[in-house]
Amino acid sequence: MLFVVSLVPLLPTEVTLLGMGVAAAQGGTSLAPVIAVASAGCLASDQVLYALGRFGGRAALDRLGKRKKIAAGLGWLDGRLQRHPRPVLVVARWLP
Repeated sequence: MLFVVSLVPLLPTEVTLLGMGVAAAQGGTSLAPVIAVASAGCLASDQVLYALGRFGGRAALDRLGKRKKIAAGLGWLDGRLQRHPRPVLVVARWLP
């Protein structure tokens, strides 16, 4: 489940992690397997997203850029990344 949530960049994985921890505590399950599964799910989704960006990134952006609203959003984001790359990446990564 966490793997699927982690694949969608705008979904908050923190909420899913908290839910998994609460379910483990209420069900009497050890927290260690929950942590292991959560770590594996996040790692796997990070690898999939990296591979998508690395091997299909430009082509995927070009395909998506044909849509007017998405092209406008990509243009806005590109402008922000050119002027302030670090703050944009930090905010994009850490805010849900």
